[in-house]
Amino acid sequence: MACLLVAAQIAPVSAGAVTADLIPGPPDGSWEVYPDGTGPVTKDKIYGTKANTVSGFVDAYDKSWSQAPSQGMVDRLELFSSVFWASLRLDESRNVARSDKSHSSITNVSGLGTAAYEVTDPADTQGFLSDTIVMTEGDYVSVVALVAKSQPDHSTLMDQARRQVALIPIPPDGGHWWDGASWRPRPPG
Repeated sequence: MACLLVAAQIAPVSAGAVTADLIPGPPDGSWEVYPDGTGPVTKDKIYGTKANTVSGFVDAYDKSWSQAPSQGMVDRLELFSSVFWASLRLDESRNVARSDKSHSSITNVSGLGTAAYEVTDPADTQGFLSDTIVMTEGDYVSVVALVAKSQPDHSTLMDQARRQVALIPIPPDGGHWWDGASWRPRPPG
């Protein structure tokens, strides 16, 4: 699927395990899991040759679904080591998107996380149009992309994005860490 994909210390777990649990399911039962697009994602796979320039990356997970006859959705959640690195990554991503003239549009989106923007793209070589929302909340950057042979359903994209933001844990303050289920006080030292 063609789409723009970007981009706290936690208890040690296998890559993406906790992050995967923070991605909501699809909007309704008509969506089917796309196994080849679901699983942990490495920094190198996301950023390619620019991976060494992305600071604070901890892990990432993709969940992908398809819906008959010709629509797909990807929800990627990237965890960074701090709010600072997540915010910086979102800003870098937005700047790259603004300078990419192949996009049909790029607009800021209010009401989704700390900051968000949306990118629409014309049909790719297979005839798929895409609509993508990139947002940050806490230590996370989320990318929700919807692709379709006809105009992607914006309400479906917004629904997924809102449900994604609702699942992202927000630290109460700098003295806590997320263990995958709840915020725990950070040990002294």
